Amino acid sequence: KKSPARHLMKDHIDQLVGAGLTESHVFYTRDSGKTADLKNTKIHHGRMTLESIRPITEGVLDTAEFYFCGPELFMDHFSSILDGLNVPQNRRHYEYFGPPKPGM
Repeated sequence: KKSPARHLMKDHIDQLVGAGLTESHVFYTRDSGKTADLKNTKIHHGRMTLESIRPITEGVLDTAEFYFCGPELFMDHFSSILDGLNVPQNRRHYEYFGPPKPGM
């Protein structure tokens, strides 16, 4: 997310931690996240990279399911990170939103 102001459902997801969801991490690219009043979510700064995701997934990488949605550029970027982690396609659950891809 660019900033807490543009982060939909952040409070709801934060409340799910401990009620079945074990962890929540958010990366803010344009805002420090200091205005996000999230008590159970780990806030990261800057864009996700393979190096920033690797420690988050340690210990669960072999069984984790990845759910992600967003515009095409984000989806392609995150998919390349999952490629770098050797996450199989059957554990990737995603949906594009935003402008339609060319040819659609």
